[in-house]
Amino acid sequence: MMEARLEGRQPVAVTHHAQTLDQAVDGAADKLCRLIDSTLGRLRDQKSHRD
Repeated sequence: MMEARLEGRQPVAVTHHAQTLDQAVDGAADKLCRLIDSTLGRLRDQKSHRD
């Protein structure tokens, strides 16, 4: 499990199960990156619609 805390937002967490610890960490890191990218993208979209 990995968690990220973006300023002004609720923490987000992901999990990834794999055969090895390295694979689990890599998988969770990939998921977390995608989640952060999509979260920030939604925030940018909301901001651009308000302007």
